[in-house]
Amino acid sequence: MKRFMIAATIVATLFTTGTLHAQMPYTFGVSTAAYQPLTGGTSLNDTTVWDDEMYKVDIPFAFRLNNKTINKLFLESMEIAMPDTAGNMDGLPLMSTDLVDRGIADSLQVSLSPIRYKTDGTTGNRILKIEIANAGFADEFYTDTTVDDYFNMQIWLYENGNIIEYRYGSSSVVGFADYFPLGMLTGFVKNINFSSASFVMMYILSGDPSAPIIDSLTQTVINTGLTSFPDSGTVYRFTPKPTGIAGNHRMLEMNLYPTRTTGQLYIDNPNKTESTYKVLSLSGQVLKYGSIKQGRNTIEVNDVPAGQYLVRFDYDAGFETQRFIKL
Repeated sequence: MKRFMIAATIVATLFTTGTLHAQMPYTFGVSTAAYQPLTGGTSLNDTTVWDDEMYKVDIPFAFRLNNKTINKLFLESMEIAMPDTAGNMDGLPLMSTDLVDRGIADSLQVSLSPIRYKTDGTTGNRILKIEIANAGFADEFYTDTTVDDYFNMQIWLYENGNIIEYRYGSSSVVGFADYFPLGMLTGFVKNINFSSASFVMMYILSGDPSAPIIDSLTQTVINTGLTSFPDSGTVYRFTPKPTGIAGNHRMLEMNLYPTRTTGQLYIDNPNKTESTYKVLSLSGQVLKYGSIKQGRNTIEVNDVPAGQYLVRFDYDAGFETQRFIKL
């Protein structure tokens, strides 16, 4: 059994490369919508039980992933979706744990966890929908020979706007801490290379799954992902960042430093437009707020108690969040 795990790759990379800098190409939003299982779609595994298989889905329209046109996605062990099978590429980490078809525990060896897809909508407004249905967890099966825990999720790719959505259905994930020791790591990864176990940047959703923040994993400390599995009806949406004035540039990520400070934070705003900031406790309490102008800005945090905090930057089309530690 092959065990490709995003979490292991992250740990190895963090301790060998140190701090990284890159731009998150998407704004993030969370909402709720009733989960609708796919009907009438194309099956990728038919009745075959899967464990570490890779399946290809052809995209019926030109989709841009991080501003690069792709025409297919490969589902690697149902843990990550990628536009190719080798080299450096951006990808969509779906599940940072080893997954199995729940039919693996059945003597009949008939799939109970269908992998399927379909396209809805008319030309110009089509949505490719990929579903991983009733999937189980390998850690449970190979430890206890049971597959009682399960989840349902879909990945939607929008022709109009190049939007990505993760949609979650019913689940029972009693062994969450066993499957996700670093928390559930899901989001967007830039330039991952499996052969060298490296990547430029991984943006994970972190914290409460009903109101997560984006953590860019730029620190040498290991940050945690989602603290529990998302409830049924949860929708995570990644929208390409808008162009700036006259469409000449994208909204660029703020550069916050130092990530460990005793009194001051500096924020370099590379955009021509202002934004606002909020200093938040990990529980969401607003401690400070203000505006961020173009160029270098200073935030005084002398009066903030020692601990970990978030700085949230809000734009018209979304927001981004970064961490710092007050010493």
